[in-house]
Amino acid sequence: VLVQKAIEKIEQGTIQKPNLVWLELTGCSGNIISMLDGANPSFQESFFKMVNLVYENSLMASEGEAAMNKLFHLDNDYILAVEGAVSTKDHGIYHIIGNWHGKPVTAYDAIKALGEKASYVIAVGTCASDGGISAARPNPATCVGIQQLLNKKVIKMPGCPCNPEWFMGTLAYIILCGEPELDN
Repeated sequence: VLVQKAIEKIEQGTIQKPNLVWLELTGCSGNIISMLDGANPSFQESFFKMVNLVYENSLMASEGEAAMNKLFHLDNDYILAVEGAVSTKDHGIYHIIGNWHGKPVTAYDAIKALGEKASYVIAVGTCASDGGISAARPNPATCVGIQQLLNKKVIKMPGCPCNPEWFMGTLAYIILCGEPELDN
């Protein structure tokens, strides 16, 4: 119901379609796969009607420097959805998401740069929420959940993977009403 209501308001022009950045970090990419398999409504049917997808490395056509330019030339009006934990050992060098201006961009760098500027941050799945299996002992890359690196509230949606309906409903709620009430 929330998803359809958000789509209707966007189509009527009463609210604007927000920008969304989806980062796949240290994990299995199971959350984006789960989203693609969602139904009632389907991910493709509803997701792209609700948001402007600025960056998602598995779904976008851009690659390399062009993709990184899209990622790092954003204004502050976007929602950041993150799946996977963040490798922090040696400043995150164990997870490179791309190269920009001839230098490697780590997941750690991306979270620090994008997380603080985002309107809302959503941790999608257990690894992004609290480190999950990526942070299990012996945790050689010193992986953590994204909240440990940000000085702002993170909407955590644990699950391995996160249920697509939970994510889509939360996204619709943010679009319609702003930040949802969160528990501890």
